[in-house]
Amino acid sequence: MPAIRPHSTATDTESSWDGPGEVAAAPEEEATLRYMHTWVDPDGDPETKSAYKFPHHKAGTDTAANIAGVNNALARLSQADIPDADRSGVEAHLRKHREDAGLEEEETEDKMSHQIVSKHEPIRCFEGSAKPHEPFWTWHNALDAETEPGTESEPELELYGYISEFSWFDDDITPKRFRQDLYAYGGGGPITIRMNSYGGDVIAASMIHTFIRDYPGRVTVRIDGVAASAATVVAVAGDVIRMQETAYFMIHDPLVAFMFAVLNIEELTRMVDSLEAVKEGILNAYQTKTGLSRPRLSKMMTDETWMDAQKAIDLGFVDEIIRAERAIPIDLGQKAAVINALHNYANVPPALLEFINSNVPATDSSESLLTDETIREAQSLRERVEKIIRKEE
Repeated sequence: MPAIRPHSTATDTESSWDGPGEVAAAPEEEATLRYMHTWVDPDGDPETKSAYKFPHHKAGTDTAANIAGVNNALARLSQADIPDADRSGVEAHLRKHREDAGLEEEETEDKMSHQIVSKHEPIRCFEGSAKPHEPFWTWHNALDAETEPGTESEPELELYGYISEFSWFDDDITPKRFRQDLYAYGGGGPITIRMNSYGGDVIAASMIHTFIRDYPGRVTVRIDGVAASAATVVAVAGDVIRMQETAYFMIHDPLVAFMFAVLNIEELTRMVDSLEAVKEGILNAYQTKTGLSRPRLSKMMTDETWMDAQKAIDLGFVDEIIRAERAIPIDLGQKAAVINALHNYANVPPALLEFINSNVPATDSSESLLTDETIREAQSLRERVEKIIRKEE
């Protein structure tokens, strides 16, 4: 069976994880390789390392599962080049190890409803008014029991604003709710995703990408204003991507910005491990969509590349340009969040900045934005994480 069956073992929640190093140290031996990994190529040589994926145990046949390795494997799963039919088995195997470590969700039954109780409080990443576990998506024209036959219109999933003000890292509830809504409202048929987002939590975007790719119906993505940062990861999951001629598309390296949280070194290390894996997954997604080389895409991400509709078409990120329709560059109800988001970007197109500045009413000039001190603290954390990712310290 390609997905190696789940099993319980001791779990190591303290050690860092060097997957390539552990694989290099392992012998070319089926028993050891099978124990270390969660997936094996049924057509490959069972005693060749290249036939295996998702290592999370150190070399041996009775070693503890390394939770940092488990988390890394889960982050990579969405973009791995394995058959779709094997993904659920791989995920079940990895989540069994998290369950052994006390990190998975607990399900409890209430007399009035079924509730999922999380062991982790989501971390606020971006300024806003959303509450933990609150949907940041809206459905329109959703299929339901009251729809009259012959009057159905294609359901639209609206993603305007941040793709989660809270991190999905160790959040058990919100991802499950998103997936449930996708199937409940979409009904397995064609849907359209309307997008105007300056980014958000990269873990959330990566998981949403996977949910959309796994969804059986045709998915059309329509970029109404801006798809930037993590939002592009969601956008390229669509079967067809349409973009208004006045819109923008921006890619850059994955980063974290925790405005209202203090992370210990273990939490930060696990997040960095996930970010390293997430960039590889993002590159896989961009490469699949565009056909561009991996080194070129990686440099475009590092350089923070902004594209208008024509450039996005030319580079293969977008399939169609929508012309002569009303543009929606920003949601002015979220202007404070938009302005704060732009502080994180170095190469914002002047036309976009001019539009935003010209559309902020003078009566709102006293509205509290991030303080200079908070911006400096966020920038400091951003620079530190960048250095850790690039292994400069």
